[in-house]
Amino acid sequence: MKIFIVNTKGGCGKSTCCYQIVSPYCFAKNNNKKPIIVDLDNMNDESSSYSQSKVFDSQKTSSIDIQLIGQDRDAIFDTGAGDNGKKNLNNLINTGLIEFIDLFIIPLTSGTEATVDAFYVYNSILKNVSKAKIMFVFSDCFNPEEFPLKEQFSAFYKYVENNNIKIQEPIPIVREPSIVWSQRYGLTAYELGDETKEKSKKIELRRCVEMKDFISAEKKSKELLLIKLSMDFRKYLVDKVFPKIDEFLGENNER
Repeated sequence: MKIFIVNTKGGCGKSTCCYQIVSPYCFAKNNNKKPIIVDLDNMNDESSSYSQSKVFDSQKTSSIDIQLIGQDRDAIFDTGAGDNGKKNLNNLINTGLIEFIDLFIIPLTSGTEATVDAFYVYNSILKNVSKAKIMFVFSDCFNPEEFPLKEQFSAFYKYVENNNIKIQEPIPIVREPSIVWSQRYGLTAYELGDETKEKSKKIELRRCVEMKDFISAEKKSKELLLIKLSMDFRKYLVDKVFPKIDEFLGENNER
């Protein structure tokens, strides 16, 4: 599967979506076979924040080509923003490689500017591939059960209504500190939320307390809290986000 993550607006969550959501999804979907993340953003080096990750490989390049598209494994393309994002999208269109993309993901934050840019991308894709699978992702949102998405992303829903656009409901990615904190360990939150890490950290904490090394114990306690938060986020991904991606793709996979 080839996945193109794009929005010409900066700061809308493309890299977070790429590394923290889509790469763990592909990894879990394919029995822990690592996808490759192709970083097309020459202004960013996000992969360095995940130097210890085991859920993906990464490659940095200036443009997309047929060799990258033709790989046997899943490939996730992070396009960058602004002029660089537009260049990569236009290059995909002009070379005809857009026909080989299985899924387009357009992350966006709330607000009119992010919405306008998102639908610029949406319309550009459909103009060239009328049956393209395009999924919107709401980045950095509050808990939808407490704060309805139609209120958080009112500009998006107003645009959809005014232009009579039929889309599947976007996937919300809740605001979660473990997304940022996990990078301190060079990992995704999905990896840091592994139960085995919690067990080993509890053993380390107990050992520090027994040795009366309370400074180290306090540090281990904070790390354990982060792991627990990451476990909650991993559960959120596995229980709510991954099934929605499967549903969007018309699949029903056991995980």
